Amino acid sequence: MEVHVRHSDLRELGRDFRAAGRRDLSRDMLKEMRGSVKPIVPQLRSALRGSPSRTGDQRTESARQARPRGLRDAMARGVQTKASLAGPRVGVRLRIDPRHFPDKQKSLPKYREGVLPRWRSPNWGRDEWKQQQSHPVFFPTIRPHIPRVQRDLRRIVDEYVDRVARETDTPE
Repeated sequence: MEVHVRHSDLRELGRDFRAAGRRDLSRDMLKEMRGSVKPIVPQLRSALRGSPSRTGDQRTESARQARPRGLRDAMARGVQTKASLAGPRVGVRLRIDPRHFPDKQKSLPKYREGVLPRWRSPNWGRDEWKQQQSHPVFFPTIRPHIPRVQRDLRRIVDEYVDRVARETDTPE
C-alpha cells in the first residue's frame, strides 16, 4: 500500500493552525515530522563519509588547508532535517546545507550525487580538465526509509487533524 501526504493538505493544516491561533500545535507537529526522519541522519552521514574517494591523501598541502576535512566530511556535516507547514517547501526534507562549502564549490554535493550532469576538475599542474564520476550515496541511502516516513507522516497528520477536530467539537 502506498501512502501519500499531499503538500496542499499540509499547507491547509498549517493555515488552520495559524487561523485558530494554535502555533503550539504547529510547533509540536513540525517537531514530530522532523523526528520521523531523524533516525536516517546518522546512517546518511556514515554513508557519505564512507563513500569512495579517489584522492585520499594526494591533495597538496594548500588544498588541505583550504578545505581540511574534504568533500565527503563537509557533505556529512551539512546534512540537515527541515520541516515546514508554509511556503514553497511544505513537508519534511533532508538536505545537505551548501554553507559548509567554500564559494564556487557550493554545488559540489549535487555533482557528486549525479544530480548535475557534468563534473569536471582540473588535472593537477596541467591545463587539461578531467571528467569526474558521480558517486550517489544520498538518495540510495534514503530510498529504503521512504515508506516508513510516509506512514509516520500520515499518522502524524491524522493525529493532529483529529486533535483539532476534537478541540473544535467540544462544547464550552
